[in-house]
Amino acid sequence: MTETKPRGTFYKTTAGGYSVRATLARKLRASFPMPTCTNDAEAAERAALVGEMAYRFKRAGVATTPEARRLLEGAAAAAPALLSHWTAVAGELLGAEVRPKGAVTAPTFKALADDWTNGKLAERHPDHIKAKDSELDASRLKTLCAIDVGGTTLGSVPLDQFRLDHAEAAMRNLPARAKRPGTRRHYAQLINRVLALAVYPCRYIERSPLPKGFMPKAGKPPAFPYLYPAEEAALMACDDVPLGFRMLWGFLAREGCRVSEALGLTFADFDFQHGTVSLDKNKTDDPRTWALGADVTEALHLWRDRRQAKRSEPIFPGINPEVDGLAKTLRGHLRAAELERKELFDVGTNRRPMRVHDLRGTFVTLSLANGRTETWVADRTGHKSSQMLNRYRRQARTAGELGLGWLAPLAGALGLKRAIGEPSGANKEVTIVDESSRIHLVGHSGLEPEANGLRVRCSTN
Repeated sequence: MTETKPRGTFYKTTAGGYSVRATLARKLRASFPMPTCTNDAEAAERAALVGEMAYRFKRAGVATTPEARRLLEGAAAAAPALLSHWTAVAGELLGAEVRPKGAVTAPTFKALADDWTNGKLAERHPDHIKAKDSELDASRLKTLCAIDVGGTTLGSVPLDQFRLDHAEAAMRNLPARAKRPGTRRHYAQLINRVLALAVYPCRYIERSPLPKGFMPKAGKPPAFPYLYPAEEAALMACDDVPLGFRMLWGFLAREGCRVSEALGLTFADFDFQHGTVSLDKNKTDDPRTWALGADVTEALHLWRDRRQAKRSEPIFPGINPEVDGLAKTLRGHLRAAELERKELFDVGTNRRPMRVHDLRGTFVTLSLANGRTETWVADRTGHKSSQMLNRYRRQARTAGELGLGWLAPLAGALGLKRAIGEPSGANKEVTIVDESSRIHLVGHSGLEPEANGLRVRCSTN
């Protein structure tokens, strides 16, 4: 009679945990608790392994020995990161590796990285991992996973076979654009984070192979520009830039939120009666409500009426960061407004051109320059520490010394009153002329009479 290969079977105990039952000899079965299994899938996988070990011990005639029982008990109870120890000892006892057919091994670096950035890990481990806006992390991890690390890509390396050599090879072969210490550190942080997740809560490996000194020094961040009020006014007034984009740029510069946050807002998030906005989902997972500038409330109200939009509609429809390439789009709009200040466009060793994120920097810089407190600024930007805001202190002092002032009222700068038929005289040209570093803004409702800036000329007709 052909002997049927036994398999371990799992069951739930009265205490709510899991145990596995395996056959050690004819008419002799034993149960072993599996305290580290948290669901049926994990219990079934572990039971298959323990059943395979018991079957191999039985065939070798050692299943009833104290050593075999200790190994079965240890394998049933071990955390995933320590399981390889028990199977290795079992293999020594049998003289062959113990691994059940179809057993799930540790995933690859890429598989875990993808689960982290797409939110699946946050769903599986809500107490230890929070969902986040990870677009930049996902892009950089994609770059890392494609790097050759000695005949294979970093992303294809199984986590339980990941070594320090793999991480060092990836860092040596980063793309040419990753020159700055801070950028290289960001890539290293991603490798470290994925391996830390593999240790816990995923428990694929016992410890990370990265030593304490692996992380590169951060270095100083590059300098980024901000818009002067006169430059921003010219951008708002330029009809060559679509109104929807001008509305977005103006909102970001006056309220300081992240572009991802702004693009997720609907009209339902605004209380037009009291002039507030409530932001629930954001990068720091810290819901916040703040009072809008009166000019921004007016502009949003007119923007809604112009579009005859419903409460559920987005404030800034049809703008896709991945498709539109927002940084290049913004710089193109600045050129369309005939702005030529080199800091907005030039790339230097320690300087970068204008990004959409720098509209947020414009808000922080001008707010601090005009006497707003860090608390007032952080209520709107969501910054969690003074360290981040301190990066803007130097340029805020410069803006204060230059007397740049604040940004023009948004509705008037955009000409929204005229756009919906309200009499405002906003159909006149906006002329900005340079006179000994002072400029005059003529004929546009809502603009301050003068501010610092450059020669710009745009028609609102």
